[in-house]
Amino acid sequence: MKILLVYPTIGLGPSYSCGVGSVAGVLKEAGHEVRYRHLSSLEEIEPFCREVENDPPGLIGFSATSCQFEHLKQIIPRLRSATKAMIVCGGIHPTVEPEGLVDIPTLDGIVRGEGEYPMLDLANALQERRDFSRIPNLWVRHEGAVVRNELRPLIADLDVLPFPEHDQAETQRAIDEQAGMHRMIFSRGCRFRCPYCSNQVLSQVYRGKGKYHRLRSPAKAIAEIERDAARLKFKFLFFDDDTITMDVEWFEEFFTLYQARFSWPFYCNLRPGTLTPPMAKRLKAAGAKGVALGIEHGDEKFRKTVLGRGHSNEDIRRTVDLCKSEGIEEVYGQVMIGLPHETVELHLETVRLCRSLRIIPFRYVYQPYPGTSLARICAENKWIPEKAIYVERREAVIDYPQFSRKQIQACFDVFSVLVRLKFLPLRVPFLSAGRLLQTYRFLTAWMVPLAQDVCHAIPLFRRWVIYRPQA
Repeated sequence: MKILLVYPTIGLGPSYSCGVGSVAGVLKEAGHEVRYRHLSSLEEIEPFCREVENDPPGLIGFSATSCQFEHLKQIIPRLRSATKAMIVCGGIHPTVEPEGLVDIPTLDGIVRGEGEYPMLDLANALQERRDFSRIPNLWVRHEGAVVRNELRPLIADLDVLPFPEHDQAETQRAIDEQAGMHRMIFSRGCRFRCPYCSNQVLSQVYRGKGKYHRLRSPAKAIAEIERDAARLKFKFLFFDDDTITMDVEWFEEFFTLYQARFSWPFYCNLRPGTLTPPMAKRLKAAGAKGVALGIEHGDEKFRKTVLGRGHSNEDIRRTVDLCKSEGIEEVYGQVMIGLPHETVELHLETVRLCRSLRIIPFRYVYQPYPGTSLARICAENKWIPEKAIYVERREAVIDYPQFSRKQIQACFDVFSVLVRLKFLPLRVPFLSAGRLLQTYRFLTAWMVPLAQDVCHAIPLFRRWVIYRPQA
């Protein structure tokens, strides 16, 4: 059967999904013809629909986050006019908000949880013209009603899955757009239940269905890198696993194998306080160019009580210093801005902490992901944004009584400037969101071009002095 898998990242630029790739790998292994399509802008909808009309599939599967699901409310009705194929949607949002099926009348069903084998069962049933209404993990429209099937157990051994499959041209395009970075992930789930993260609600959805956090074996992970190296051109790797340092035995075996076989530099995520000196040495020896450190917030009390993160500022500082001492120079400090109960003054504590660290600041706007503890707090206080479509993690959408949307956006916009330019005062004039934004615009609109003009003028002036006509 012809199957089309679609990964939308409207407003976020080219990317690819390891989850969609894993579904494609299982379907291809079973003999189905699978195509992969990425949508990064609304302008691509019409050409996409024409492609479907010209080469009709029998099954179309989308994967969507909460923000992208809002775009599907525009895309799927238009797509329905171009095809009679069954259209389903999987991913994080349908898993935690399955009742969203009723929001798109032209959507035939959703896939909850891990989608590899539900999609395989559905494709086989459609190909063989069998009833598909009782497949576990599927919620489907059937005879005028919605059939809500139970979840099957989690896949216990990730090594049984084939390697993720992608359209080679689409994946290469995403790598090229990210300066040669190839993102890979070898685990599922997380050992922690942070109240702002979808892993908190996903672990609850799958309670009693098996071990939530699982890892591919180091040997299988290495084999996947070798497979991708034969297909794709990349300059470095980013391992997206959230807690790559938590299983010490896995960590040691994987990076020992990596060091023996590859020379590509790489990045990985770190949780403060989990990196030991031997681990830091192993990362550097294996080729670590940088790490992404989850700081989240600069105020210890706020970080512990609101975010459930028990590590101290000293834990963060020790982790940064440990990386630096081993020669891992690029330490990206990841923080969130616009959290429930946060204020401008609390945010400035994050700026102060980041100023005191030898890090590259990297910030996100907090988004209330459905089902999480912090999203429930937002709902109870009527802080859930009315704006449905926004740029995820970059656009402020919540108005708190003590921290307005404009203030949050201004703090997001100038965060990196404030961290890097430590001589700038934080209270005056930066306590005012309006002045924050004005200062940021001044720096970017006037100072940066002026500095560029000066840099260009200096060599021109030197040439004029050297080559000017002599009297």
